[in-house]
Amino acid sequence: MLHIIYRASDSEKPNVRPKYYSKLLCLKSLLLALKKVDGYTFTLYYDGQGGQELTEELSKNGVHSKVVRISLKSNSGSFWYAYQESLKLPDNDWVYFVEDDYIHLNIAIEKFLECIRLIPKADYITLYDHPVRYATDYHLGLDIPHRINKIYISDSHHWRTQESTCMTFAAKVATLKEDRPIFEKYVKNVAVPKDRELFKRLQGLVGYEDNSPFRLLIGPMPSLSTHCHLPWLAPLVDWEGVARKIKL
Repeated sequence: MLHIIYRASDSEKPNVRPKYYSKLLCLKSLLLALKKVDGYTFTLYYDGQGGQELTEELSKNGVHSKVVRISLKSNSGSFWYAYQESLKLPDNDWVYFVEDDYIHLNIAIEKFLECIRLIPKADYITLYDHPVRYATDYHLGLDIPHRINKIYISDSHHWRTQESTCMTFAAKVATLKEDRPIFEKYVKNVAVPKDRELFKRLQGLVGYEDNSPFRLLIGPMPSLSTHCHLPWLAPLVDWEGVARKIKL
């Protein structure tokens, strides 16, 4: 069973958004992708006031969703709240944590489930191919390479080892339970999630071996979603064109 845990809030950063972005557009894109699959649950955790347009969209699409309102005013706080709730789910189920500023292709969830089925080595999966993976001059430091960099193939897509990703990712519940101490360190006890450090430690990359479970994070090539944060849109996809089709 797949569980979608969707985190939204009333905060916004308009200066980093592409012109076509909206929270409603991002939710619509995921709902379109979910129409291609069966057997999932959807929980919306809304941090703050408002969000009626999101709950109305869920209802309009016939999604049997649970809406949980919280008032933490914190990215780390809302994730930690949702994360703890996810640990109550069956161990063999998968959880996809989604932030409210991601656009998904309509094939994204279909291919994600294909990845789970055909690449069982993957402990963590992202659907976002972050352009930093290909940067040679990133001012916050280049990726720490895996000891074995590898490309995997499912039936219809390529997947590659990833150094890290943002807080939109998927994992099996049993894995999340086992890795709780690391999430506590890099999410619970900080104001903003230290996502890059989190995934370096989870994977035991060079310099991050201590107390690591040596997990594997993989992501798609080309990307199946994008973080709507300039200048970090996923490469090789016309996201404005994708957005235009969603609005129709």
